[in-house]
Amino acid sequence: MPQLDPVSIVVNLIVLVIASYFIQRDAKPRQAHPLLWIMAMFVVSSTFLFQPVALIMISIIASLYITFRPKGKLGSCPRCGERYLERMASCPHCGKDTKKECPHCRTMVPWHESKCPKCGGRV
Repeated sequence: MPQLDPVSIVVNLIVLVIASYFIQRDAKPRQAHPLLWIMAMFVVSSTFLFQPVALIMISIIASLYITFRPKGKLGSCPRCGERYLERMASCPHCGKDTKKECPHCRTMVPWHESKCPKCGGRV
């Protein structure tokens, strides 16, 4: 059984907690299953017994998340204030509509807009 270095364990735990925090914070509004990504990092850390190679594996998992996460600009829900992907028509947190339909041209318009960007009609 290899001897575990206490400094290596502490460094790995700090990196793991910081990476988990940022992934959870970013993945939740994108509906990208934050718990799955965090569990993957914990499994990798425990598999390599917090050796220096675990830092490399945590970095690879974090990079994979950033590469494959749902892309798009995050907005704030006009109803509940939670963050969501702006391309979504309803908030994943409260379920309320984040866009409304223009009665003239049927274009989806952001909730806070009073004029349709396509036809200029009042919404």
